[in-house]
Amino acid sequence: MNEPTSTEPSEHPIEGFVTLHLPCRYSYLRMIRQSVIDMSARSGMSEFKSAQLEMAVDEACANVIEHSYGGEANAMNNPNHPGLRINLMQSNDHIVIEIFDRGEGFEFDT
Repeated sequence: MNEPTSTEPSEHPIEGFVTLHLPCRYSYLRMIRQSVIDMSARSGMSEFKSAQLEMAVDEACANVIEHSYGGEANAMNNPNHPGLRINLMQSNDHIVIEIFDRGEGFEFDT
């Protein structure tokens, strides 16, 4: 897991920051989606863009569960799996969402 390491002051001060630490279960995707919707609404993002962001984050998290951990059952049967961590950061003009996992990676075809 690569953590942000920048010590530069942000040119966009953070107005909202939420970190979710969740088990790799599909049932938690609803909580993640709602967090994205809430932060989007606070930022003044249009409903259309908010729905697009919600779908992208939902798909990314579902892909982590399915492909990085080999599915919900495999993830939950492994007592050492750290689950998902999602950071949602909002400033006055943008939202940054980071998704961290420690599942299996893969190599792209070259």
